[in-house]
Amino acid sequence: ANVKAVVTNNMEVVILNSYDLTINVDGETRQVKSTAKTVGDLLAEQGIVLDSDDEVVPTAETELSHNLTIDVLRVEYVTREASEKIPFSKKTVKSASMTKGISKITTKGVDGAKTVVYKDKIVNGEVAETSFVSETVTKNPVAQVTTVGTLQKLGNSRIEKNGNPISELT
Repeated sequence: ANVKAVVTNNMEVVILNSYDLTINVDGETRQVKSTAKTVGDLLAEQGIVLDSDDEVVPTAETELSHNLTIDVLRVEYVTREASEKIPFSKKTVKSASMTKGISKITTKGVDGAKTVVYKDKIVNGEVAETSFVSETVTKNPVAQVTTVGTLQKLGNSRIEKNGNPISELT
């Protein structure tokens, strides 16, 4: 508006800057003009309410400038549980009662299970970050045991005493 006024001594003149701004909030883009001083003042002026987890870029304390874009990020934290397997381990044991070169699974391996608690940071409806909270083992894994023989087979041999055969070994 074109204002004509006479400025006199001791008159206080206030000049307010008006800014063209863009606000991205709740899935929409708003083009606004404002004389607010900070991002926080602008959000209040526009009736945009933030909860304790929401974030604003740039921060609410940032002074406005022409063509500034403000992003309001709706943030929530959700805790969730997931069941996950615990792979079984493998062990090998030696046995002198089994022939060398023979191996046998003597204990079948069984996977265990655990419940893991995660905390998801959801920004504007999408998971932006996941952090580990805790885990509880609900079923211990059973290690798979493979027994490997170490007994040497002598083959066809004779035991002799004073040159006379005592027995045949096979």
